[in-house]
Amino acid sequence: GLAYQKVLAGSAEFPVQADVCYSYQTKAVTDLCIRTDSTKRVSGVCEVSGQKQVFNSGAPVHVTAAAESVGGKNKVLLTFNVKNIGTGGVFAAATTPDCERGAFAKENHVLVNINTGLSGYAISCSGISITDSTGSGNGIITGDLRLSSGEGTFSCIQNTPAQDAVKKVDLKLTYNYLISKSTKIAVKHLLQ
Repeated sequence: GLAYQKVLAGSAEFPVQADVCYSYQTKAVTDLCIRTDSTKRVSGVCEVSGQKQVFNSGAPVHVTAAAESVGGKNKVLLTFNVKNIGTGGVFAAATTPDCERGAFAKENHVLVNINTGLSGYAISCSGISITDSTGSGNGIITGDLRLSSGEGTFSCIQNTPAQDAVKKVDLKLTYNYLISKSTKIAVKHLLQ
């Protein structure tokens, strides 16, 4: 039933492409340094200013960098870089995977959820379109990040308690991912 139905004078190759679109979620974690007074340069359990190490789950989109700096006496500024490190395309998360090429409103969108674990302390972010701020008074916020050339950056200001501690910041990146594979099928002319 797979025989080529037309007459061939010789052999021919035909291209075949398969597109796979699936839902994906990256989980990442980094450290957040909290100081009694972030503006003072006194040694303590951690350094507020500087690059932070980020750990990502195995996924095609990663949080590639995290930095923390002083945002005020009891505030820190967190900056995150997100990058498509895979070979596929990133599309906005949807209940049913949808990876429509050429749909500007869907391409290069990542839903970002940040949870600093600081219950009772407000967080606000820029660089993302906020989609859920109901937990922003408790260190949780969700927004849409638009990638440009496969990369995007956003920043958050987190109010902090007056204590010295290291907290974990959990990030979830939710998106649809499109992988395309192509090959050629050779149809050979057989003499009968």
